[in-house]
Amino acid sequence: VAYFDIPRKGIHRRAQKILVEDMMPGIIEDYTKQEDFWYLVKYSDYKGPKQRLAVVEFENKVPDRQFKAMVPLADLESQLVSAFFETNRYMLVERKAVDKVIQEQDFGASGRVAKPSAAQIGQILGAQFLVQASVTQYIPDAASFGAGGGAIGKQAAGGIAFNRERCELSMNVRIIDATTSEIIASVQKTGWNAAWGLGMGGVGAGDSSVGGGAMGGKSKTNIGRAAESCMAKVVYEIVRALKDKAWQGAVMLAKDGKIYVNAGENLGMQVGMKLRVLSKGEELVDPDTGLVLGADTTEIGTCTVVEVKDKYSIATVKSGCEGVKKGDILEFIF
Repeated sequence: VAYFDIPRKGIHRRAQKILVEDMMPGIIEDYTKQEDFWYLVKYSDYKGPKQRLAVVEFENKVPDRQFKAMVPLADLESQLVSAFFETNRYMLVERKAVDKVIQEQDFGASGRVAKPSAAQIGQILGAQFLVQASVTQYIPDAASFGAGGGAIGKQAAGGIAFNRERCELSMNVRIIDATTSEIIASVQKTGWNAAWGLGMGGVGAGDSSVGGGAMGGKSKTNIGRAAESCMAKVVYEIVRALKDKAWQGAVMLAKDGKIYVNAGENLGMQVGMKLRVLSKGEELVDPDTGLVLGADTTEIGTCTVVEVKDKYSIATVKSGCEGVKKGDILEFIF
């Protein structure tokens, strides 16, 4: 699924040793525990159709009020979307489209995807899976310490002072089946990064100093690196959870032995792909909760993609497919 793309120049000795021993590519469990490697995670080529994801919620649930006000929520959401996109396995529905659907359907502010409305959102957006994400911890300076010439308590007078700052970001991400509202995966991960700072001259305390033309302090990219690591861990687990979930599309039109598929180049469709055709019957609704648990489906045949347009494809019947109709389900055959 994934591997660590380690550059051959400017890397630390540990990474060089791994390259010399030819232990890459491939994720090795021992190395996934090392934070540095998550900055280098890449994904192998993928030739199947892309599943459509829609980020329907991205919330700030940081308990500390001071840190909660500092969370760059919009930037983190963009970073998560980019991390999913870079796997080359998913097509992300635009946020504006998601917001519009939610407003039009007048869904409640909390728990909306745990209700029957999840299927409605997925159907309107054409998404197979919905994404709920929340930032659960954001600590830009989780721990720090320093040392230097003429140190008095936490201050250093003259000489050189060093400080080490560790930043942390934790996220919870849930993937929900847009048809059944079932939670497919729930992932909680923490990313962190530690950086050294340098202070010179005068009297220094933490990130600030007085006199002697002091300089140095916190790394500008410290929390950004923590976020990058957290996103990489979250997306990796989601990719693993979804890798055995078959891509699904729908029949737009069935005519003269041709089946028109609601996916084209935009979702990675290619000539020669084989699809399973499932006749869709009545939806199965839980009478107690109102949740759509699925639909009565029957496999009626297979078809092969023979022509791919920008937003749709054309397939021809390979076997069976008697009675295929608009709205029937198509599944990618691995």
